[in-house]
Formats: sequence, structure tokens, C-alpha cells
Amino acid sequence: MAERKPLSSQSRKLAGETAMMRGVFNKYLKPSAGALKAQARISEIAALLATGTTQRIVPKFGKVPDGAKVREGSVPKERPLLPSQRAKLVTERLELQNGKAAKPELRAEFLAILPQFAARMGFTAEALQESGVSAADLKAAGLLK
Repeated sequence: MAERKPLSSQSRKLAGETAMMRGVFNKYLKPSAGALKAQARISEIAALLATGTTQRIVPKFGKVPDGAKVREGSVPKERPLLPSQRAKLVTERLELQNGKAAKPELRAEFLAILPQFAARMGFTAEALQESGVSAADLKAAGLLK
């Protein structure tokens, strides 16, 4: 087994900078990663509010010959939405619609690290766009013409 050389101070510094850049990159783009899940949940909430009912799984009982009740499984049952449930769904929908945008206070820091981080990691502008970086951010960082 070959003996490992200790890392130079320059290598340690580069590793630390890369880790910091990766943190900023991930923190800025994290909200957009859940956008598809959020859209699906928003659609689900809209359907619930439109019908005004929700399903609840309730036990189904049957009787055996001696007269005792026996659970035979579960069945879905439609129930009207209570006002508190409706308010909770509307609140969740509004939070999903408003809360998934990238934080504006991170944008300046993100744009500052993006060109150097992309070059260091070997990311192309196309790869960055597919991972969720907007064209406007790429233009502002000088990676897109």
C-alpha cells in the first residue's frame, strides 16, 4: 500500500472554497428542486377544494353466523370538508405557491460564485440550465450570451 502524502495548504484552501461554493449553489437551487412536487400537491389541493369533499378510510364490518361483528377490511368514504380543513388546505396551497422561489438575498452570492464554481466542477451552461439555474442567472453570471 502506497503511503499517502499530506495535502498542501493550497489544496486544503481549494477544497474549502469548493465546499463553500457547493453550499451556496445547493442552497440557492434547493427551492426549485421541489417545484414539481409542489405543483402536483397544488393540483391535488385544488381538486379537493373544488369537490368540497375528502376521502376517509373506514373499517367495514360484517356478521358471522353467531351474530358477532367481524372486520372485513376497509372502504373509502366521502366526507364534506370542514371549514378548518378548507382553511388548512388553502394555507398549504398559498405556502406552496409563494414559498418555492429562490431566496433573493442569496442571488448576489450565487451569481458571484457561479462562474468559478462551474469552471472548477466542469459544468456547462446547458447542464446548469437542466439542473435548475435560470437563463437570467446564467446571463447575469456571464455564462450565457
